[in-house]
Amino acid sequence: MRSVARWMAAAVLAAAPAGCSSPCQLIQERMCECLFKTTDERNSCETSASTQSDLKPPTDAQQAQCEALLPGCTKLLDASCDALNTPDGQKACGISR
Repeated sequence: MRSVARWMAAAVLAAAPAGCSSPCQLIQERMCECLFKTTDERNSCETSASTQSDLKPPTDAQQAQCEALLPGCTKLLDASCDALNTPDGQKACGISR
């Protein structure tokens, strides 16, 4: 799970949301739900993503990429959070290298 958290941090830096309802924010929130089981941990994850976004807002191209990834990522994570541990899941959510 630590490697997924590291990839997620990189994804946050690259595609963190500018607004609370952006596609990037929705992906980030869903990944936080999967990675962190307690409310405090999830809130911390989401706050960190928001802070990163404030420091380095995503470009229009990054927002468009999140919009394209959102349906596939959400579908996989709704089926199983374990998808984040697979190459296909990481690719679908934009956190693969």
